[in-house]
Amino acid sequence: MPCPRCHGKDRFHIWPNQGENGGTWWCRECGKAGDVIEFLRYFDGLSYGEACDRLGLERAMAYRKLPTPPCRHATECFSGVDRELPSAQWLERAARLAEKANAALLENEKLLAWLKRRGIGLESVTRYRLGWLAGDDDNGCYYRPRSSWGLPEVERKKPNGKTVAKKLWIPRGLVIPTLKGEEVVSLRIRRPEADLKSKKSNKYYIITGSALLPMTAVTNNTSRIKTWVIVESQLDAITIAEQCGNISGIGALAMLSNTGKPCPKTHQQLLAAEKILVALDYDQAGQKGSCWWESTYPQAERWPVPLGKDPGEAVAQGVELAQWIADALPPSIPGPSAGSAGISSIGSLSPRGNGDTETAANSPTADTSISASKSKQECPPETCRHDLATFRHLLAETRTTSPSISSAKMRWSICPPA
Repeated sequence: MPCPRCHGKDRFHIWPNQGENGGTWWCRECGKAGDVIEFLRYFDGLSYGEACDRLGLERAMAYRKLPTPPCRHATECFSGVDRELPSAQWLERAARLAEKANAALLENEKLLAWLKRRGIGLESVTRYRLGWLAGDDDNGCYYRPRSSWGLPEVERKKPNGKTVAKKLWIPRGLVIPTLKGEEVVSLRIRRPEADLKSKKSNKYYIITGSALLPMTAVTNNTSRIKTWVIVESQLDAITIAEQCGNISGIGALAMLSNTGKPCPKTHQQLLAAEKILVALDYDQAGQKGSCWWESTYPQAERWPVPLGKDPGEAVAQGVELAQWIADALPPSIPGPSAGSAGISSIGSLSPRGNGDTETAANSPTADTSISASKSKQECPPETCRHDLATFRHLLAETRTTSPSISSAKMRWSICPPA
């Protein structure tokens, strides 16, 4: 059966008659293991005493954890990945381009409406200097001398054998800067679907010379980040920061891919955090990337969005991200109260609409804006992302002195039948 944490198919094993507390479990993909008490402590954040009370078991004077099989990444030594910052000339050019693009985006009502449907409002557009580049009239992109951006000259040969200086290519699209203080240290462009000529075309393009730093977006009134949410896209990080603005201490970290690694400074901040929610894209690549985070940071937990592939798609399908985050916070981190701004009293799993992805009718036009990609549920269909809430409910209803939990109930609790 699939693991409720890493969602590895046919990797989660349960032995209901083993051990003294009602069975044991082990995932051979992510290496997590334990008994029923450890299940509650690991997945629900309960203390030993709280887990015993939940199960109706008598507390022992001392509790010894079951031995955990070694994780495949346990011996990995990680201290952060250093990245070189751009030259002063590049920084100046990037700042001017970002300013120009931001002014153009503020006049593009269709693209602003598309961002709003994904949870990014006008304030965040200004705060994170999002922009739009329309390109030159002739070819829909820009070509600039590399030297004007402080980049070394590169030569290329033309079909006729003549050698010419290669220019810096800047495609049109949604401009997403990464800021370090007030400086623009990276420029990433989300290209329109109309410009992607084949399946191999890159939807995102990073301007040559950019520092490949992760992007951080924080909620309001945050002096220290207690909970990190790990995502792939910078737009998803901005969406989380805006939609969860009334929960202090939340930081969203955009890694730019499912394999991105933090820099040394961010690594130390992650180690000091109380909780790390790994919300990489809900696909096979995101699943694979999540295992590294869980094996590197003990407080990390796989926490994919309940609908769609990423937080932006989840908002477009009606998910309340503030409640989705609040559901994962440990008791030491206060969450918002139900009914406050941006939170549905129904909960994060209840969409406001019919649950469909964006249709062509409410998408921006293909020639000047970005069309939303449809969610691709590449994970095994039997994998259920609502398993933890179901299991908590099951244990709350099973207050019995009998330590036995049948394998059928356990299987249902992890992946309820359709």
